Amino acid sequence: MNTSTIYRNKSNITITPQQAQLADRYTELNFVDNELKTKLEIRNKEVFRATYYTSPNENLNDVLQNLNQEFEWYINLNKATINGYLIWESRAISDGNLSEDSNIIVYTLDDRVVAAFSYDSNGSITDAIKFFYLSGLPIIEDGTTIGYFGEDDKITFRFNAAEIEEISTNTELFYKPYTYLQRFMDEWQDRAVLNLMTPDMISYYTNILPLVPNF
Repeated sequence: MNTSTIYRNKSNITITPQQAQLADRYTELNFVDNELKTKLEIRNKEVFRATYYTSPNENLNDVLQNLNQEFEWYINLNKATINGYLIWESRAISDGNLSEDSNIIVYTLDDRVVAAFSYDSNGSITDAIKFFYLSGLPIIEDGTTIGYFGEDDKITFRFNAAEIEEISTNTELFYKPYTYLQRFMDEWQDRAVLNLMTPDMISYYTNILPLVPNF
């Protein structure tokens, strides 16, 4: 059995163990035979979220009994690959048992979350979130590139069970979140953000479904 560990900063860029120790926030990815098994999200030297990635041949009860109970764990199950994205069912651990509610999380192949969908115990979507990452993309206004987005820049699209609820960003493009989709579309139609998206991308990010991008 071969084990390895990769550290990534909050922009999902690989860093050294020494750099991780100096960072206020980073992620520790632990692999067994080149398969991701655990992800520890660390802030101010403390694990604030831990995820265990199951394999088809694992006994789930054994997994639950062997987890470090000091951490807040989520179990990822039923891995699938669709359109070049990794799809996991994720369930929280409560009192040593899996929660009845679940999430479906869509990852890029380098473990960056594209979207997450929350489901109740009846299998109905209760809310969702999608991320459009801007890292390194040009800021284009009136056909001219006036700069480039930073490493951690993104647009966040939040949905309730029926429709888009909020559009926000961690950039300086706009400070107050949009709560009306049409206003966002009107104000950014030919400007930085929407001018970086194809029609398929706009459709994906402004609608709760589908779960997985087709681009």
